[in-house]
Amino acid sequence: MIRSLFAMSDWETRLARLEAIEEIRNLKARYAEFADAKYTASHRKKIGEELAAVVRAQAECFTEDVEWDAGTFGVIKGRAALAESFSGKPFWFTLHAYANPVIEVNGDEATGRWLHWLLLSQAETARPVHMMAYTHDRYRRIDGKWLISHMRLEVKFESPFGEPWTKI
Repeated sequence: MIRSLFAMSDWETRLARLEAIEEIRNLKARYAEFADAKYTASHRKKIGEELAAVVRAQAECFTEDVEWDAGTFGVIKGRAALAESFSGKPFWFTLHAYANPVIEVNGDEATGRWLHWLLLSQAETARPVHMMAYTHDRYRRIDGKWLISHMRLEVKFESPFGEPWTKI
């Protein structure tokens, strides 16, 4: 009898961990969808309230005290500053793809590493660029909802289409 209670507790713990991992995967997917939803099907940035609504939804994937470290692209602290950055990106189009997640959950905190493939068109030049990177994330569960509290970008390469990924 006692053994079955321990097994049930272990089972519930494992299930809660898997549910948390799935919620974090969905959070990352929503973040990517909002990042890409700022642009029209004809590859132009949305404007006005339509853009503002998407930016708010994207920023709500993060904690109020978020730190977003994009390396050479800069560090942004706080959800409001991050939303401002999201609305001001000089792109006509983006497509974010995240793969190969490694997610570790410890209670109401978690870490994640993702392979990030980003396709974009620069606004001024319309130049298509692709980037491969890793994101190293930290998450916190606040009021039962997982949010990104820290994101660090580790760029492996950023290159216009048709050019080598690395310089020889």
